Amino acid sequence: NFCGCSERLCSAQFVCILQVCVRYCSGVSGVGLTAPSIKCLCSRRVGLDSARTPVFSMMNNFIAPPHLITGRPTVVEIGIYVNTFDSVNVESMDYSIQIFLRLSWIDRRLSYNVTDMRGHGVPQPLPQFQTAQPPTALNDTTGLTIDPRLIDEIWLPDIIFMNEKQAKYHDITIPNKLLRIKPNGEVYYSSRISLRLGCHMGLYRFPLDTQTCEIIMESYRFTRQELRLRWRPEKPFEINKNFHLPQFVLTNWSTTSCDTEYISGEYPCLRVQFVLRRVFAVYLIQYYVPSTLIVILSWVSFWISIEAVPARISLGVMTVLSMTTQSMGLWMTLPKASYIKAIDIWMGVTVMYVFGAMVEFAMVNTMARNEIRRVTTRVRRAAAAAKTNNGSGNPDGDEVGADGGTAFTPMMAKKLVNEYTYGDWKAWAPNSRQLARKVDKGSRILFPLSFAVFFVCYWGHFILF
Repeated sequence: NFCGCSERLCSAQFVCILQVCVRYCSGVSGVGLTAPSIKCLCSRRVGLDSARTPVFSMMNNFIAPPHLITGRPTVVEIGIYVNTFDSVNVESMDYSIQIFLRLSWIDRRLSYNVTDMRGHGVPQPLPQFQTAQPPTALNDTTGLTIDPRLIDEIWLPDIIFMNEKQAKYHDITIPNKLLRIKPNGEVYYSSRISLRLGCHMGLYRFPLDTQTCEIIMESYRFTRQELRLRWRPEKPFEINKNFHLPQFVLTNWSTTSCDTEYISGEYPCLRVQFVLRRVFAVYLIQYYVPSTLIVILSWVSFWISIEAVPARISLGVMTVLSMTTQSMGLWMTLPKASYIKAIDIWMGVTVMYVFGAMVEFAMVNTMARNEIRRVTTRVRRAAAAAKTNNGSGNPDGDEVGADGGTAFTPMMAKKLVNEYTYGDWKAWAPNSRQLARKVDKGSRILFPLSFAVFFVCYWGHFILF
């Protein structure tokens, strides 16, 4: 018999035990009990009759699940406050978050009477601070705040995070846990937890994508016949307004129930989903705008003369290498996916346009060089024919050709071949030059027009639809 209580659980006994244990463990004198008495008191099992319930004869009755006492499922209300949302990792498909997990339920074994608490081991206020109202720590609204070192002495819901990869509690400077018990037995438990949770992301529209990540909480041991989980009616999910994500913007969130059926039974489950929209401005500045400018730069070669071979080759090679380097740098930062992403389409098409400008110059240059070879071959054949005619005995050295004109002499052929340079093809091949110029003019229109069509279709599909 202690604190005016019998061996059976009575009003205020639990609080009395906690207060005495805390004062003894803290070295506070004047409790009025010896160390063996304190040890016996702190280890006393009260509440259930061990003869009637032998299953619990070796366990603390405050740790026993409440539904075994009441015969009804224990209802646990859950609330979450998001303190920080650190990062979203696309490569590992997870995100880091720090939350305050808030649980509340009713355990009648922990109920007490505020009036009976007076004079039973509960510290009293000094006379100068005494008022007509009871202290805040013991009123009916707030309840009694318990030392976090005694949390393990009562029953707690076995909540697990189904999509958790890594988690930890915080204990600096003290364990970041709060346990508050109201006189009617309502228990409020809050803890600060850092989590790394998995989030399956679809990157088909990357970087114009919107991801939906979630927190899934479930009971590990108790089925729905033993435990019920539900969201708090007021403010079930709160977010710190001062945090900002570097790559995403939180646009919406929702709370739902997700009770799951396993082979061992149906287990209660709660889920909170939040929608994250990726900030596109970073990728617009780093990838889309530079790649567009490189494509436009590759079109400058269409206005450069065909004879300026070094200039057009240098411009084409520079733009191709720039696009290749940018594409490789982007692809190394993205996760390896078995499907094509939106940015893959953009980078692939821009590389094709830059490469196409290089191929266009190679085609035009080949046309011109083939005409040069054809004319040179004709000159050499004429020179050979003229040499044969001169060898037939013409004293003047001039022979009449097949068309009635004067045939080429060896000196004339040699002079023509030596003076025939790449820049002299205007007089020899006017038709080929006109065709090459038409190809360049057509490229000046075809390349920008087709790229404009692709530009409109790309942004229209991934933004409007």
